[in-house]
Amino acid sequence: MAVFRTYVASLNNDELNVLKQRLFQRQNKSCFLCGDEIDLNLQSSELEIDHIIPIAKNGKDNENNFALVHTHCNRQKGPSDLRAAKLLLFFK
Repeated sequence: MAVFRTYVASLNNDELNVLKQRLFQRQNKSCFLCGDEIDLNLQSSELEIDHIIPIAKNGKDNENNFALVHTHCNRQKGPSDLRAAKLLLFFK
């Protein structure tokens, strides 16, 4: 059985940092889920890249389906679609 490895997992540290920077700019320097401002220099180890639409729900494994989120936000949402989790956070 082949082990599935996501695109993000295949990146080296430099490539990962470049991707984080692109997502950071695209998201107006804020967490996709909570909307709070992100400081890439201070919070780099507290950030994750996640699929907006999970691969398990036929989401694509490419940059157009990635979002930069705080680790604690990502843990709270569980395996759900990031768009649905974002709405749930908004209404809390």
